[in-house]
Amino acid sequence: MSQLTFPNFNTEFSSVLKPKLLSNSQKEILDQIPFAIFYINSVGHCYYVNSHCERLTGYPKSMLINEGWKTKVHMDDRETVQRTISESAEKKTSYSHTYRIIQPNGSTKYIHVQMCPIIEEESNMLHFLGTAIDVTDQKTNEEKFRKNDAQLQALIRSLNDIVFEVNDKLEYENVWVNDESILFTSREEILHKKISEVIPNEFSRRMELFAQQVLDTGETINCEYPGIHSGANVWYNAKISRIQDEDLNTKRLLITIQDITLQKNFEKELIRAKEEAEQGAKAKEEFLSVISHEIRTPINSVIGIAHLLLDEYKDLAQLENLMILKSSAENLLGLVNAILDFNKIETGKIELEKVSFNLSELIQNSCKPFVLKSREKNIAFECVIDEKIPGIIIGDPIRLNQIINNLIGNAVKFTLEGSVTLSVQLIYESENDVELYFSIKDTGIGIAETDLERIFESFTQAESSTTRKYGGSGLGLAITKRLLLLHNSTIQLNSELGKGSEFSFQIRFSKLYYALTEHEEEKRKKKIYNLSGMKVLLVEDNQMNALVGRRFLTKWNIDVDMAENGLIAVDKCRANQYDMIIMDLQMPEMDGYQASMEIRKFNSEIPIIAFTADVMPHITERIEECGMNDYLAKPFMPDILFSKISKYYKIMCQ
Repeated sequence: MSQLTFPNFNTEFSSVLKPKLLSNSQKEILDQIPFAIFYINSVGHCYYVNSHCERLTGYPKSMLINEGWKTKVHMDDRETVQRTISESAEKKTSYSHTYRIIQPNGSTKYIHVQMCPIIEEESNMLHFLGTAIDVTDQKTNEEKFRKNDAQLQALIRSLNDIVFEVNDKLEYENVWVNDESILFTSREEILHKKISEVIPNEFSRRMELFAQQVLDTGETINCEYPGIHSGANVWYNAKISRIQDEDLNTKRLLITIQDITLQKNFEKELIRAKEEAEQGAKAKEEFLSVISHEIRTPINSVIGIAHLLLDEYKDLAQLENLMILKSSAENLLGLVNAILDFNKIETGKIELEKVSFNLSELIQNSCKPFVLKSREKNIAFECVIDEKIPGIIIGDPIRLNQIINNLIGNAVKFTLEGSVTLSVQLIYESENDVELYFSIKDTGIGIAETDLERIFESFTQAESSTTRKYGGSGLGLAITKRLLLLHNSTIQLNSELGKGSEFSFQIRFSKLYYALTEHEEEKRKKKIYNLSGMKVLLVEDNQMNALVGRRFLTKWNIDVDMAENGLIAVDKCRANQYDMIIMDLQMPEMDGYQASMEIRKFNSEIPIIAFTADVMPHITERIEECGMNDYLAKPFMPDILFSKISKYYKIMCQ
């Protein structure tokens, strides 16, 4: 805080200025002095004021002389002012005093007065020579400082932090703390000592570097450091800020220390919990991967053999049995896929593709199995597609097919009589996009109003008896809802118990700029690549799957060579020339991943298609990392296998 500076009137100078003998020239000189000067006697009667008194108080001289000046003193200060004059007159001593005056406009001003006693030699009368200066700004600042200090103290009392004031020599000048028991040492051991003398040695150098950096740059720094308090390990956070006085020369630091031990312990617990969750998720994924492989491998054999027998047998009774066998295996596969898809969605490992596809063709293929099922149940099945919809659009055909299959499958399953209708309408079209409205309507058992929301929950059906009567995992609608969310869409449901249901949704697709003409599209569909003379190495350790795969390949006039593990496959690739390798992934001796990497060391061109019952999300990444070109999931559909072989054989033949 700045100190007040007052004029120094000694006795010699004061004796020259006798109050009743001031000449005009002396008065003129006093009027030029840039602060207020006045004379009063021992009882406060004013004899003289200079011109600066007028400027200081706002009143003319005539209103200040005699007793007039006293009426300008604030009412609450008058008694104190008069008592001070009387005591100084009695003791014949100098005095100083700060009090308030009321200005003509009613505002209050603080003035500081310093009085010097003068005794006339002739009359021995006592007078006082006074000077006055305006200290209103200083008093206002003092009041602000007092309030700020009070607020600071109140704030510190409300916190559990320690606040230090440090000078530019990195010495502690002050410390504020609500509870001194949290100090790591006593106040006496802190004040007027350097940071390095107080902070534990292993951190003192670092803290001093931070403090000096803040002093130099003004940048606020936060840092954490460990310590020991009452024998326990603790963690502190130090916030270092610079405070610069108005003269811009004096720089100080404010260091706030906060105990963050609980926060640190919580962070450790979070990290531990995260690691445990990640380990659990990894174990779950590995378990599902193994289970998927173990279940899908035999299903692959069953479905594959069923496909082959359906092509070969002509006996109607046998065909019916084979259809039942194939349908049962596909139902089991559907259940496995539902569980795996649900896990992928829950863990956020499904991303939508953007590929071109024929919507009409996709819907027709989706509906074929349900048309047959509807005929068996003697219910009508109708599919209506808006003719204005472009032939080729861009989106994710696999996920769209999954959504449609789930909804149509439920509609057919829960409809005992009446009809099931799939309708697709164009509701919006721009230069780049189309928005389509899908509706699946049935006259089935319907859903009670109380169950309309619940049926979209995982592993849930409207009634427990529904599972026993109609079957199903209760995952279809939960998966459908989540797949639509990935499309930025929602599913709508209107249903009445006993009368039927209607599920609907909207999806926006991109348009294909250069779509094939109808003639080119028809020509593409009819084109079948001649696979005769193609030589393929089939690597498969499961004898039944190897048999099924070989039967299909030979059916397409492909020359097939076999290897029962990756080690044999690598040796055969070194010794023989193949057009393609179909590689199982999980095998003894050497798995498909390692075998592919070994083959890529000496043959970078041959297409390698992974043949796997493991369909977990990480598989695609591992396949690419090992140098494989594509993959086919078990159980496979013959037309998909044929399509993939044709695709890479076509590229090779170009």
